[in-house]
Formats: sequence, structure tokens, C-alpha cells
Amino acid sequence: MHAKGAWPVLFCTPRYLPGRKISFPVRRQVYGMPKGNVPKLLRRLWQVSALILNFVRLGWWVWRLRPKLLLMDDYREYLAPCWAWALRLGLRKAGTLCAANVHDPVRDFKIGPDWWHDWSVKQGYSFISIALTHEPVPEYANMPKRILRVVVPHGIYDLPAPTVGLRDLRGRFGVPEGLKVFLAFGFLRDNKNLDLLIRALAEVPGAFLLIAGRAQSQANRPMAFYRELAQKLGVEGRCHFHDAFVPEADTGNFFAVADFVALTYSATFHSQSGVINLAAAARVPVLASAAPGPLTDVVTKFDLGLVVAPDSLDEVVRGMKAILARKWTPGWDDYRAFAGWEANVDALLRAAKLEGADLTAENAKSA
Repeated sequence: MHAKGAWPVLFCTPRYLPGRKISFPVRRQVYGMPKGNVPKLLRRLWQVSALILNFVRLGWWVWRLRPKLLLMDDYREYLAPCWAWALRLGLRKAGTLCAANVHDPVRDFKIGPDWWHDWSVKQGYSFISIALTHEPVPEYANMPKRILRVVVPHGIYDLPAPTVGLRDLRGRFGVPEGLKVFLAFGFLRDNKNLDLLIRALAEVPGAFLLIAGRAQSQANRPMAFYRELAQKLGVEGRCHFHDAFVPEADTGNFFAVADFVALTYSATFHSQSGVINLAAAARVPVLASAAPGPLTDVVTKFDLGLVVAPDSLDEVVRGMKAILARKWTPGWDDYRAFAGWEANVDALLRAAKLEGADLTAENAKSA
């Protein structure tokens, strides 16, 4: 947006993009998770408190800075009845329009009883005027009809260069000579079918699996589950488990060592994957599955890899064998032109009727 003449102010955690030179104001005033091994109960209380306080403070900052547009990185409904009122109030008092990236409009992951989930979803949408999505929103998503829906590309991430050579990286992750590396990157979620990838190794001897990330919540299987499954199947020698958050500076190393990126989502996944845009930055082909939608569409349209049917061990095995057997020349340049951030921002500014508007208010410059 800065390149379009706007003057954004970024609110983030103190550990977001450390050391990167940014040409617009950054307020590192968002509460993140505590460092170190904090007891589980204290960590959960911290997480709940931080979530509520961050949105209450955001409502106050909107009222104080009075921007023309508030762009949220994602839609959130968790505990929304406890904090949505503050953001609604701030937006109304400031006369500010709110847009949100809605990466997954089908909110089928529930915390608590159905009535609480439904109320939370409604509250999470209550202050949003523009929803940026990656495909048309299905009717069963229950997004309010008053919200303007704008289909935009996801945007391709910047990926740091690897810090060490390929031979050293393969040694770091314990990759035996001659094997091809499949990378599963990001939060551990049951709907990524990581267990199917591990089971497939028993039938695909030329493959090595690198899993990097942490469980998104206690409702999902921890890394220990996948370690034990690999041991049980006798394929632990062709797996490496990185049970930790990967800092930005190290991200390039994981994608540099990968020959393929595994995006084997279940049929419950209807959205785009942020990881495919890291794969695009690294130009690494993908093995993908999901419900019909933006992920499978772009993989097929730009020949970014191979799409298989979701939730099937036979399909994962078939896909791994097929992707290993083919020499890939994906259409990365065409995909970058299609999915770049410029197209994303242009669509947002048109929807908000801010094209050519003066977004460089003095209060934002002095923020």
C-alpha cells in the first residue's frame, strides 16, 4: 500500500520482522506469546488476556489515529463477544472503514458449544465492511450479506535466502544420500493429513519427509504423535521432526532443502494456503490436496505441482511416486504475475473507493 501512495501504520508484536528496515511507522505494541517454557495454564491465561486486550487497544488506536481504512491480517471469531464491541466503537467514532483478509470463510473449527461458536462468528463479522477472500464465498459460510466480498490473490511472500549450502542443510536434517525431500511446513493441524504422508513413506522408498512447525492448539495432534507413528512404521530414518516455530531468518533454509512441498489438506479445507506462496518464492513444486477451491485451482492452472484427491493414503502414495518421476517446470512467473501483492492492493483500494484518495493524513505520518 505504501507504493500506492498510502501511508500505512503497522501494528504488530515486538518479535515481528526483527531488524528489517521498514519505510513507514511500525508500532510494536501487540501482545504476543511469552518466551520460554511457561506453564500450560499460565500460557493459556496469557493467550486469552492478550487476545482481548489487543483488540480493545486496537479500537482505541483507531479512534485516536482516525485512519480512512483499517486492514486486518485475518478474520478472527475466537472470544469475539468479549472484544468486538471495542473495535465497533472505535471504528464508528473514527468514521473508519474496516476490511479483513478472510482466508477461510468456512468457520467449522469450533471452541465451546454451538451457540457460543455461532455468536462468536457473528461478532467477528460485526465490524467488517469488506471481506478479501481467495474464492467466491459459499452460502453455507454464513458471512453476512451486507459485507462486500472481494476476490483477491493471496500475495507471494518474501523468502530469506538460505544461510548455508545445500549439502550442510541435508546434513542438518539428516537426509540420506539420493532421497528427495518433501517439506510439510507450518502449524500442525489434523486436517493437513501428515499421518498419511508418514504412512506413504513405507511405499515410496525414494522420499524423505521434513515436518516443521508446532501444534496450532491442543485439539490437534502434537509432534510426538507423528514421531511415534514413524517409529511404529519403521520409517523414522526417513523423517525429521522440527518441533518449534521457525523464525523468519531460518525459513529460507527449510525451503532450500526441499525438493517438494506437501500441502495434503483434507476435504474440510476450502481456502488458499499461505505455504504455497512460500513455495512460489522458493520455486519448489507442490503436492496438494483439498476441497475444490483456490489451492487446487492455482496448482492446476499454473502447473505448480500435482493435485491428488484428499484424505486418501492411496492418492498420497500415487502422488508422491508421480511427482518424483516427473521433471517439473512450473509456471512460477505466470503465477507471480497473477498472485502478486499489487493486484491484491488494487482490488482493495477499488472496493474501499480509495483509489486516488489522500491516504497520507498528518495524524498517520506522526503516528
